[in-house]
Amino acid sequence: MNPQESVLKRQSANTGHFGLMLGGRILMGFGSTVIEGTQNKLFAHWFHGSQLGLAFGLDIAWNRITGIIARSTAVPLSNIDGWWGWALWIPTIVCAVNLCLVIVYWAFERAVPKTYRPVLGKEAYQREGWAKRKFPMKSLLEL
Repeated sequence: MNPQESVLKRQSANTGHFGLMLGGRILMGFGSTVIEGTQNKLFAHWFHGSQLGLAFGLDIAWNRITGIIARSTAVPLSNIDGWWGWALWIPTIVCAVNLCLVIVYWAFERAVPKTYRPVLGKEAYQREGWAKRKFPMKSLLEL
């Protein structure tokens, strides 16, 4: 969940505009795709072998656990002050805290010597040899 999507959806709870919530969901679709790819690249950089499998497993488990908690607490959260918007705003606050943690990680990564940082962009393209890799379209016909 990215912060922009979260705030848009939660603001729709305040204003009662369904279109605003729909816009937030569309924005979430773009953001979640980028987040998944970035997260997988970070996992692959910091973990190897069975540790990588454990990192992916913990990530999937944590996502499932938080989904269950979110669904089971929606009604009790909506009972706070009799307004159902709290069930949307509390996860938004948690999302903002998560954004702060991402900024802390970014600062940490900048403090790590450059040789240990994840390779990004053109540097990754050159170092990992993607220019040499070719995908023959003919192989699609073999499937």
